[in-house]
Amino acid sequence: QARNDANLGSSGSRSSQVTSEAVNNDTRPSNKIQKQLPLKSNSGQVKRTRRQSAGSAMISKGIIEMTECVKQISQSSTSNVSTISTAMNTISRMVENEYLEKHSEFWCFATTVIGDATKREIFLSMEDDDSRAKWFVINMDIDEERMRKLWIAIAQGASNRVLGERFQRSGETISRAFHDVLNSISCRKSKGLAYDIIRPYDPTFTQVSAKITTDARYMPYFKDCIGCIDGTHIEACIPEALQMPYRGRKGIPTFNVLAACDFDMCFTFVSAGWEGSAHDTRVFLHAIESPAFKFPKLPEGKYYLADKGYPDRKGYLVPYPKTRYHKSQFENEPPKNERETFNRWHSSLRSCIERCFGVLKQRWKILRSMPQFSIETQIRIVVATFALHNYIRINSPEDPLFRVLEDYPNFIPSCELPDVRVTPQGQNCTESCTEMKIIRDKIVAALWKARNERRRLL
Repeated sequence: QARNDANLGSSGSRSSQVTSEAVNNDTRPSNKIQKQLPLKSNSGQVKRTRRQSAGSAMISKGIIEMTECVKQISQSSTSNVSTISTAMNTISRMVENEYLEKHSEFWCFATTVIGDATKREIFLSMEDDDSRAKWFVINMDIDEERMRKLWIAIAQGASNRVLGERFQRSGETISRAFHDVLNSISCRKSKGLAYDIIRPYDPTFTQVSAKITTDARYMPYFKDCIGCIDGTHIEACIPEALQMPYRGRKGIPTFNVLAACDFDMCFTFVSAGWEGSAHDTRVFLHAIESPAFKFPKLPEGKYYLADKGYPDRKGYLVPYPKTRYHKSQFENEPPKNERETFNRWHSSLRSCIERCFGVLKQRWKILRSMPQFSIETQIRIVVATFALHNYIRINSPEDPLFRVLEDYPNFIPSCELPDVRVTPQGQNCTESCTEMKIIRDKIVAALWKARNERRRLL
């Protein structure tokens, strides 16, 4: 069975995986460069011309400076070509000296633009950090329109023709801009936004999420839980001759995407590219066992919540089988015994990943109707939407889609594709882990004891 994966963690692998570090923008020193993500485009050719005229002096100065730097580079030996590591050290120094704010949009732009060897040399050849910061401003302004094109394309599912009419650009220009920005976010060869932002915020997993510590239903029972892991199917546009492996239980061509999230509704791991017919267990085991995926290593005693479709392995806590589990099954009748009590709260806490998937698919229309791109480009689009999901979650706390989930903790957006085919029972994994069973039994005993104590007090 052929697989068409895109690997963002290791260029030598065929699988698609990205991990990144979450972002914290609690403080913004006044002398740092700040810029809002351009969600809306300026309408009208007049406005665009006026903006270009206002910045012409700055751009002209930048072009002259860039030209001089290029001359210096062309005269230098190829053995002196600077490495990405050197450029990243320079960017880190600019953060320390407050020319850039880490994880701001300019910082993200800076870390992607240095992937280009020529631009990297231009960046490092400048006299001081102030000049470098201004150079980022110039380049960011030029790239704003390209970013808006990608944003509109994935959020609204806009076609190349629609984007061409909106921006008054040729189809070739629109296509080139779309792919340039897409590669900047999810490029295999350089560390784009996805590589940096899709990873655990606390890589040591020493902190207990406020979602758990502030809720008596989960604390202290699930204090060692670090997040949830699950899969989702995303529509794929596959040539008819290649559709067979992509048609699974959804009845249409899909990608089977595995993801992990924390309880702040940020994705910490994504594996995209598996065909829709691939079983969840196979996708899961390949992700956590393949070194190229760099799946976040779990400290001793920590675990993810997973549903009954995943194996009972160390580090992954699954519910009791053949026992009521989903919230809808408890609407008319509360839990009757210890196992049902555990399953009820396990399901409630694990719904975080389902809510993340719901917001993702509601926001990005392109995931519900994928255009006719190459399979690799479609996978990159999927990864880019996960990265932008995290970016919005971190930088826009008042985002309306996330606000709804915070105001209604039990609401789960209904965007999952319906099953039209039942998964064969023979594919269910029967692997068992004694250690996780012991952890589950301890949680069950504590939950049931607390429940009985509350009843005695009534």
